[in-house]
Amino acid sequence: RLRHIGPSGGRRRRPAVGMWLFGDSAASPCSVRRASAVPMATEQSAGSGRGTVARLVLLNMLERDRLCGGQREDLEYVLSVLEELDLEVRHTGKSADASAKQRLTKAESELDVNTQRYLLSFAWKGRTHHSLRCVAKGVLFIVRVRRCLKMPARPRLATKLHFDTRVQRVMDRLWSWDDFDIFLASSVTAEQPLFHVSLAIFEQRGLINAFNLHMESLLNFLREMERTYLANPYHTSMHAADVTQALHLILGQTEFPELELLASLFAAICHDAGHPGVTNDFRIMSGDECAITYNDRSVNENMHCALTYRLLKKRECNFLDGCSPEQRRLIRKMMISLVLSTDMSVHFAELEKLKAAKEASGPDATKWENSDQALKVALHAADLSNVCRPERLVRRWADLVLQEFFEQGDRERSMGRPVSPLCDRHAVSQPDSQVGFIGYIVRPVFEALADVFDVAVPLGNLGSTVEMWTQEIRRAKEAEETKKLGATCAGQAGRSLVEYGRRPPGVGSEPQRAGH
Repeated sequence: RLRHIGPSGGRRRRPAVGMWLFGDSAASPCSVRRASAVPMATEQSAGSGRGTVARLVLLNMLERDRLCGGQREDLEYVLSVLEELDLEVRHTGKSADASAKQRLTKAESELDVNTQRYLLSFAWKGRTHHSLRCVAKGVLFIVRVRRCLKMPARPRLATKLHFDTRVQRVMDRLWSWDDFDIFLASSVTAEQPLFHVSLAIFEQRGLINAFNLHMESLLNFLREMERTYLANPYHTSMHAADVTQALHLILGQTEFPELELLASLFAAICHDAGHPGVTNDFRIMSGDECAITYNDRSVNENMHCALTYRLLKKRECNFLDGCSPEQRRLIRKMMISLVLSTDMSVHFAELEKLKAAKEASGPDATKWENSDQALKVALHAADLSNVCRPERLVRRWADLVLQEFFEQGDRERSMGRPVSPLCDRHAVSQPDSQVGFIGYIVRPVFEALADVFDVAVPLGNLGSTVEMWTQEIRRAKEAEETKKLGATCAGQAGRSLVEYGRRPPGVGSEPQRAGH
């Protein structure tokens, strides 16, 4: 295997030892040991002198300061293997392969022929002499290792991101429900809130280093993902960034595996990618291409997932390339599951599943056999969490969501269709719609999560939001009653004047004079 190691930059897959020597941390120390012991035994045989040269090279590598703990440990292991082989050759005058073959041959009385052949087939080929080609390849290997030593070390991933001062002040508030302002974040990041918020959260949670995420690919992915969000009133990259930060807060310091945290935040980033600003029902009624493609089932949500993985297919955007195939499979499966759970048509079903899971396994989701259900509802809660912010932010989000609904209602009216619920600008009351939505949809979600995650702050803010809109309703009713009372009084006064004008001359004047 060692003969196939080439300088870094090659496109073809190299053995584990080669990847490790050139700085790729994908190869584990165990794989290095497995791959290194046998090749060293076969290639660095007695009398060739190459074992001594290899040991000198390894000693040179061990003196380098840039080796991390795992690499140093593996090099010391390889060096010990070389020394043991050299010692055995000096004592016996035979190669390690020949000694092993001799031991197996002496055991003829204990092993049948088939077993002997099976064991001998692993590595011992009966070769005791090496051709000029083998010597040349061994020398080339040493030359390549020496060349590697002169090459700069592979740059490590940054452990600390450096943002502009104004941006950093905003990113320092990512752990707060009340202090973080997504509208301010959008302003100071030049309308790129999703890029900066997502990157900061990944860095703060240590996910970049934990999964060896390729930084350049991650930056490319986040930039391109932000561009997939359209210029809608509500479903924009700013909404995606707000949801990502809300999920970050809901997850808090829970002890979920890092893979699940990565998949959940990845789903939040992409959960509304390419949203057209209309509901699933609108697209189904229109019979558009996506509705046909996804058979009228979670049309928008399926589209979000498809757009995300089409973007990941681009090599320069595939930041998950450093993960193992099994990790990528699990991330994809969980991401799709979480995004599909944000469809409002499955809201009540997902809530019942969460309640059933808590009854069956207790409230600690980190100990469940499958914690997907808790993470599904957590993302759904984050998607609805704009009503859990301070009043100044709640009002702005309420205006934006109704604006998007009303624009859909205007399109439906112009097409001669029935206007969808909450989409008729001539009939919908903002305070009434908000109180009803919170009471029947949002509050039950957060209450169901209360014993799984720490959501005390958003629940408290939710109560303040309901009180705010209730006061708005009360004031509106009082204004309406005052208006009606004024209209009634004006009508009565008008009727009195009319009646007074119809009286005969002189009627009613005597009492006035008498009083005077």
